Amino acid sequence: MFVVRTRHLMLLAVIALSAAGCIVEIEHSIIEKPEAPDPRLAGVWALEADGGAQVLVLYRKEGEENQLQATFVIAAKDEVPSASRAAVRFAAIGSRPYFEADWRAGEWLPFDVPVRRAFGTYEISGAADAETLKICFGDPESFEAPLKSGALAGFSGRGETYQRRVVISSDGAALRAYLAKNHFKCTVSATYRRVTGPAQSK
Repeated sequence: MFVVRTRHLMLLAVIALSAAGCIVEIEHSIIEKPEAPDPRLAGVWALEADGGAQVLVLYRKEGEENQLQATFVIAAKDEVPSASRAAVRFAAIGSRPYFEADWRAGEWLPFDVPVRRAFGTYEISGAADAETLKICFGDPESFEAPLKSGALAGFSGRGETYQRRVVISSDGAALRAYLAKNHFKCTVSATYRRVTGPAQSK
C-alpha cells in the first residue's frame, strides 16, 4: 500500500481530500463510552508515494486517557506542505476497533465543504520493529444504499460547491447499531509504516 499515487495519498489523509465527500462525514458521535487507545498507536507513522510523503503523529496529552491527539502533515511532491490536527477517540463496535476523528475548529484544510468529523477502523500488524498501521475510513459507496432506503438518515449526492458529499445524520446509537451488523468496505484506506514508537514520541 506504500506505492500509491500522490493524489490518493492526499485523499487517504482525509485532511487533504481532492474534493469534500471522498469519505463519510457524521453529524453525531458514534462513541458512547470512549475506551483507552491501543498503546501501540502512539508514535510517528509515515506513508511515502510518488516523491511525496504523509506523516501521522499520534500522542496522548496529560489528563486525556481515553483519546489521542493526531497531527497530519502532507508533503505532496512539488507542493507546499499542509498540516491539520484532530482529537481521536476509540471504541469497539461489533467486535471491531473503531475510531472517530474530530478536527479542531479552523484546522481542517480550506475545502468549500470542510470535513469536520469522520470515522473508521484500523489494524496494526507486523513485527515490533516493522509495524504497519492500516486506517480505513467509512467510504461513500457502502452507505449509499442504507441512506437511500432510509435505514440511516442523511444525505448522499452532489452539489454546486462540491463534487460529492455523504453525510450521516442518524444519532450515535442508530449508527452504532448499524455498524455492529454491517461492516463497510475498506476502499478509503492508507497503510503507514512506523517511524518511532510510543517511548520515542513523548
